[in-house]
Amino acid sequence: MPEGMARRYAIRDVLGEAVERLAAAGVTDPRREARTLWAAVAGRGVKPGDVWLRRDRPPAPHVARRFRRAVERRASGMPFGYAVGQAHFRTLELGLDPRALIPRPETEGLVELVLRETRRRDAGGGKRGVVADVGTGCGCIALSLAVEGSFERVIAVERSTDAAALACENVALVQPSVPVEVREGDLLAPLAGERFRAIVSNPPYLTEAEYTALDPAVRLFEPREALVSGADGLAATRALLAGARALLEPGGVVALELDERRAHTVRALALRHGWSRVAVYDDLFGRPRFLLALRASERMKKDATCRQLLAEVEHIAQDIERAAQDGREPAKDQVERYDRALQSVQANAVYQQVVAAQANFEKLMAKVNARIYEGMKQGAASPIITLG
Repeated sequence: MPEGMARRYAIRDVLGEAVERLAAAGVTDPRREARTLWAAVAGRGVKPGDVWLRRDRPPAPHVARRFRRAVERRASGMPFGYAVGQAHFRTLELGLDPRALIPRPETEGLVELVLRETRRRDAGGGKRGVVADVGTGCGCIALSLAVEGSFERVIAVERSTDAAALACENVALVQPSVPVEVREGDLLAPLAGERFRAIVSNPPYLTEAEYTALDPAVRLFEPREALVSGADGLAATRALLAGARALLEPGGVVALELDERRAHTVRALALRHGWSRVAVYDDLFGRPRFLLALRASERMKKDATCRQLLAEVEHIAQDIERAAQDGREPAKDQVERYDRALQSVQANAVYQQVVAAQANFEKLMAKVNARIYEGMKQGAASPIITLG
């Protein structure tokens, strides 16, 4: 640089000030944090590596202002997503603030399960049915299903007025090609009288004690009502499993995120409430995290033997979960009893008949959808479908 020529103020200078502020606040790896913050507020497509490559350029004033606000928020302990005002979820960039829970990477797996299940059942059928996301928060699940799925409509339910407003803002931001309607209300109440292809939810599932033990960054900034659900953490999950069947069309599915410590109990609850093909899936970290179940017949609940077997499964599962909550490994005989009880349910004649009928219905609908699709491709106004 020629003598007497002052160096112009550059991005590196703003980053340097931020590094000092973040380091003083005890933020881990403040240099990396500063670059990541700048990338997040600089606009779509900017990566932390780009920030370093452009460090000698003058900072855009509006980006520098947003960056300094984000740095102060992070220095105060605010989680990254809230500090920058946005969250990445699957293919989406969403607006975010403390009105709603921060979307977790694990929850992307819940969306993937629903997409995979509905595509498998609707192969070749085009757009079909309505899906509901209960407890939508910022709208990440509902909007992902709208953008990536093959649904006619998506209904997003949220009991918090503030979170519902944020979800509406994200609907306007994303502008999905299918309608996404945000409804205020508690759990399934805003869905009464309608039928859905799928009902999806990441409900609150912590106990008060578990909430108290959370990292302060979560406990102090994220909405408590989106995390805690009754004395056993299952109030919302129990209500969803009890009420969702009546709102699903034949062959419809319910998909829930759950706490890994209560996976056995949730599966038992689903069986007891008459759901069929109940399955628990792991998240990307290998922990039991998602429940997927199909709407089944009332016969399972009405049959006395089947009902007694389901009650036994739930009772043993609750014993196992209580042991886990107390920090104890479940006794080997408890796990063996649980497995035997589950096998007894699966061997029950009524249960087998319900599952077989469900499988036959799915095959029938796959044929119908395929024939309709072929007819539409050939230009038939009203395709004639012959099953057999």
